Amino acid sequence: MRKISILFLLLLTASVFTGVSNAESDSEFKLKYTFNPETPEKCFLIGFSGTPPATVVIPSYSGVAGREVVGISASLFLNITSIETVVIMDNVRWIGDAAFANCPSLRKVVLPKTLERIESYAFFNCKSLWDIDFSGCIQLELIGENAFMGCDLFGLDCTGQGF
Repeated sequence: MRKISILFLLLLTASVFTGVSNAESDSEFKLKYTFNPETPEKCFLIGFSGTPPATVVIPSYSGVAGREVVGISASLFLNITSIETVVIMDNVRWIGDAAFANCPSLRKVVLPKTLERIESYAFFNCKSLWDIDFSGCIQLELIGENAFMGCDLFGLDCTGQGF
């Protein structure tokens, strides 16, 4: 019984835990993280509080116990009008389904060299998105269905990507 109680408490703590990190440009905007108990040294973004600033930086490490940020959850920034630039730092490996979909002011995205997957509809209908650089994405394996549909990608650089 004691082992079950400890296991339950551990799983409950891991599933409820969220870390908070301040963004540089707006002290009210805070990113929220969670982690999988099987890989507690890594975490992924699950939410935010406050209004996202014009430039959103997804950090390499969370402010909580220095966990490596490896992903951005599905629909996390869906329909956010304030975002103009997204800078995703190294360590991030995946961008979830519709993570930045329908962000009408999003113009520029800086991708990390560690990125492996851009899921379906990740940047769908970001009508102002015109500058995205894939040239440093040496580990990119997947760009999901309609990930960039509805975008004006005039500044698309796929140098060395084979697609």
